[in-house]
Amino acid sequence: MLAGSPAPATPRCATSCGQDAKACREARCTTLHGLERRTCAEACEGIAGCASLRTLAYVVTECESDARGARLRQTLEIRRGDCDPVPVMELTAPEPVPDGFDGIGLCRLSGLFRNSPAFVLAGGVQRLGVRPDGSAVVFEVNNDVALLPFGLPSPSPQQGFFFARADGSGLRWLAPPSAAPIFDIYPVSGGSTANVFPNLPFSPDGGHVVFTDMGPGPAGETAIQIFTLDVATGGPPRQVTHLPSAASPIPGLPATGFPSFLTGDTIGFYSFANPEGLNPQEQLTAFTVRIDGTGLRALPSPVVGSDSHVVTSFAVEGSGGRLATLVLPGTPVNPYPGASGFFGSLINEVFFVNGRHLVQLTDFHRVDTFGLLLDSRRQRAVFAASANPPHGDNPTENCQLFSIDTLGAHLRQLTHFREGDHSVPGCDSGPPPGGCSVSLSTLAREDPATGTIVFDSSCDPFGTNPFGVQLFAVQANGSRLRTLTHARGYVVAPDGSFTTELVGNWDYAPSVR
Repeated sequence: MLAGSPAPATPRCATSCGQDAKACREARCTTLHGLERRTCAEACEGIAGCASLRTLAYVVTECESDARGARLRQTLEIRRGDCDPVPVMELTAPEPVPDGFDGIGLCRLSGLFRNSPAFVLAGGVQRLGVRPDGSAVVFEVNNDVALLPFGLPSPSPQQGFFFARADGSGLRWLAPPSAAPIFDIYPVSGGSTANVFPNLPFSPDGGHVVFTDMGPGPAGETAIQIFTLDVATGGPPRQVTHLPSAASPIPGLPATGFPSFLTGDTIGFYSFANPEGLNPQEQLTAFTVRIDGTGLRALPSPVVGSDSHVVTSFAVEGSGGRLATLVLPGTPVNPYPGASGFFGSLINEVFFVNGRHLVQLTDFHRVDTFGLLLDSRRQRAVFAASANPPHGDNPTENCQLFSIDTLGAHLRQLTHFREGDHSVPGCDSGPPPGGCSVSLSTLAREDPATGTIVFDSSCDPFGTNPFGVQLFAVQANGSRLRTLTHARGYVVAPDGSFTTELVGNWDYAPSVR
């Protein structure tokens, strides 16, 4: 059966990044002088990953595959400051199993395309959230929703929602797992792909988390609903909504999803459902509801133009306005052949939304421009895009992090990733050397105290991540890029066996979301 157990908390902070940076400088930089030496030293700091972090929780998934089959192993780790990561829970499938997903195998496909979110299809750690003050982590282990049998048993006493302190101690079970998966799989040319929504948002006081689960609707029908869970007491989750059943017309989107706390007693979410006649057209609509289930209302949709058919595909909420990515009509300049859903044939642009008033921040006409966060001062938006704007520095049209002020001015490119002569997939995941991506599974986070932006990426800025997915940190002005994790990526042995080790679901706090 599944080997899953709490790992002992580290009695004191072990720090190796300083020694790693020193060893790198001695090996690479001692014969250099002037600017070359300073550049080399900064690269060593970036490789070692010393950074002023608070609480960073993430999942590392390793899949070993040979003639006997594939064997999966997952570890949930927490890193604070410059301390080495502490393992919280380890999950291991005892025996190799056949891996025939899409005719290639999930392990090989995830490695080739550097697509770490795909591992949630095999079960294990699903939803994940860090308490707003950084003091604890809540996560879900769920094999019941797995689409691919990797030897992770279902059901299992080790399934459900769990709580752990930020130092890795105090692991305890809270509640059964959700019956609503965090992924939506859909066909594309030559195979299939999945959108993954792993976030587990906390209430501002850290007392509750919100998520989707299956529950009864107004006529007793089973549908996706919004639930909350008391972190202190655990127990049965509380159903907040009673939405009627609905279907999503957009590939890769659930019928109801993206729940988050807007205030301590108000939850926001999106749905195609028509509760109480509030959404008669059954369009993708933003709703709010009180935590006790009362006061359900639909929010007015922002309007870009009289001839536009806008779908609010994603939004980051916050007081004083919010950041939204809107799908606009028209033909993008970089359509993805054979793709569908958000990526593929639709233009995505980033907007600043305040009530029904919008300011369009980007005008790239591309399929892969997505808003990630508003900074702590609510003055600049951070987004991902593969554009090469005027006066920019992205001639290969690789996926990059950018920021811009909320009036749509003073565009700044924060990263300068480059892989190959020209990026093929843009901000979608793909095999090297066609281009690398950022924000594969989770929106970027900004630490309001330090201005540090944490994000995940398949890019290789220091020559240490040629076939992997890692977590990175960068300052808001684009300086001090740091590698925070060191998973091995996709490695093929001479006998044809291979190992895929990637960083997947993650969260960071305290942060701006």
